[in-house]
Amino acid sequence: MRNVTGLRCLYAAVAAVALGFSAESMNAQEEPPLPATPTPPPDVQELLKVAKPPAPLARSPGLEELIETIRKQPGGAEKLERAERGGARIPRGRVGGATLESSPVLDLSSTAERQNVMKATRAAPEQSVAGLGNLYVTDFSPRQTSASTMWGPYHGWATSWPITGDFNMKPFVSASVQVVSTGWYLINFAAVNGKASLRKAGETSGRPAMYPLLAQWDNTASASPWESYPHVLNLAAGYHYFYWVPDPNWYFYVTEVTVTKL
Repeated sequence: MRNVTGLRCLYAAVAAVALGFSAESMNAQEEPPLPATPTPPPDVQELLKVAKPPAPLARSPGLEELIETIRKQPGGAEKLERAERGGARIPRGRVGGATLESSPVLDLSSTAERQNVMKATRAAPEQSVAGLGNLYVTDFSPRQTSASTMWGPYHGWATSWPITGDFNMKPFVSASVQVVSTGWYLINFAAVNGKASLRKAGETSGRPAMYPLLAQWDNTASASPWESYPHVLNLAAGYHYFYWVPDPNWYFYVTEVTVTKL
């Protein structure tokens, strides 16, 4: 009798375990696994589009090179002539195989001329030069590169987003410039080729507009991955706040910002 009872208990235990497995199997069938998503959602697709930045610039653009870039822009030659009449030293020399008219040339390799330039990078976003002023650069971008050598990137998002609704972030690079003396200055943004504009903080109300447009560039046809975005301005002594605004439908990378007194 004891053996029969023991066998009955053993059979009951085995049956209970079997029923347990059967119940788990049934529960698993009642709650099937979540299916894999066949294609990435729109937000992930946007992230996957981010282009890696090209190799960093091997050198900073020379002053003569920047002057020639301005000269080729609409109205650039006239702007340089006005600057020269106002006392600016516009460098001339051999550019693109052509010899230009003689004029005082800035030699940025000399200590004296280096005192006429302020330069900011993402790794060193602020510089002060005695007798010249101060430059501080930062950016506002929804997405930033992990590289410590440049600002960016950004790509325009859809204005109507499935999760958050309207979402239209416009990035910019902000350059706060303080100059000690009134005069002509050249500000340049070294960035990947594309479209961009330059604005400046003005009056908070009335005229001029709060952020008047100063310049526009279109470097999309350039064969070089990196381009210069220079502009010449006549600045009064004091603080000035500039905004370099890339095309919202374009990934941008900026390596440096310079301000040179002409």
